[in-house]
Amino acid sequence: MSSPLHDIARILASINKLFNDLKDSIIGELPHPLSPLLEVIYRMDDAKEEDVEKMVKKLREAGHGELVEKILDKEPRILVGVIYIYGRCGESAYSLYNSLRESPPKNIVVEDFSTDALTVADYIRRAKADRVVVLAIKRRGRQPGVYVYNARIQQPSPEDAVEDIRPSLEGLLDVDALIMGLNVFLGEGELTVIECEPSSDDCSDCIEKIREKLGEVAGWP
Repeated sequence: MSSPLHDIARILASINKLFNDLKDSIIGELPHPLSPLLEVIYRMDDAKEEDVEKMVKKLREAGHGELVEKILDKEPRILVGVIYIYGRCGESAYSLYNSLRESPPKNIVVEDFSTDALTVADYIRRAKADRVVVLAIKRRGRQPGVYVYNARIQQPSPEDAVEDIRPSLEGLLDVDALIMGLNVFLGEGELTVIECEPSSDDCSDCIEKIREKLGEVAGWP
């Protein structure tokens, strides 16, 4: 997930590239001396993280504080995917999915990840989110409760790729199979997984536990 300062650096670098492409034809028309905003844009080479705070300070002092604050206040875009499988635990996960879909915060998109890995990879690409969070209920024989971990998506070898997509093709997608399939169809990235080990047969105890943890991880109210 990118920081606001990185966002400023990327924006200024993009504008700078445009100026560099055109500077041979417009250099004579630029005001002299350059305004603080144009000076930062025009004279900046590739933005370096250690220089961004100085840029922000200079822009604020030059009266561009509103622009800076607008960028700094930008909320990260988050994609939340719920995965559920057949059975009573799946029914609880589906209930969680429906409740989250009712009124998500404006910066959070909720999708059904209980499909195939190719479709989920397409959701992730289209969302262009700063963070992807997967919610799942999974029995692994652990102490009941909620577990949070980061799953790294990495391109598998050609030999492993066929086996990694097999669960998607057979309709047996759980959180582990989803990650395996995304290795093939997404190739790179990272997911935050919020996974609940249920303490009841119907897994209903996981619904509120996952929602509470989602609030901590993604700022869900």
